[in-house]
Amino acid sequence: MNTLPLPGTDVPTSAIVMGCMRIAKLPRKDASRLLRTALDNGINFFDHADIYGAGKSESVFSEALDLRPSERETIYIQTKCGIRKGFYDFSKAHILRSVDASLKRLKTEYVDTLLLHRPDTLMEPQEVAGNADTLEGQEGTLLRRRQPPRSDPPSAETSEAKDHDQPICPVQYHQHRDDRRRTERQHAGQY
Repeated sequence: MNTLPLPGTDVPTSAIVMGCMRIAKLPRKDASRLLRTALDNGINFFDHADIYGAGKSESVFSEALDLRPSERETIYIQTKCGIRKGFYDFSKAHILRSVDASLKRLKTEYVDTLLLHRPDTLMEPQEVAGNADTLEGQEGTLLRRRQPPRSDPPSAETSEAKDHDQPICPVQYHQHRDDRRRTERQHAGQY
């Protein structure tokens, strides 16, 4: 399996990320076989969200792998928060509750990346950045920095949060395959 360093870090992660959205429906034995097969084939990056299976996907993941501390150091866990039934919520209180719940379900003291799930133009960048500072400062910290933060200048999306030392990745964008094909044709001059 090819590995790629995550931008701004020295963390080698697999070129393939295993999405764990649908594992909530798997029996523990099947989930364990699936996840161990991924690890045996060099996949060490796992993507979660607090809404996947209403949180059950994170629980199934931790129960199926039952990671020892030495194993945990070899994998990269990403989770997402911010979607509630019917609306987005990037408030400090919701993010902190979501993170605490994800840590318990994943049975880990930290995740490597926390993403805000989907764009929300009404989010408060400074409040979100303050969350990152709070989470990193907690005992049993959520955000574990494996290398010092990048010193890249802040982008337009993060400029309001420049007083915080956590790099911010504000959203996960999704693109439908038909949109991707349309974009590819546009770039190829076929539109």
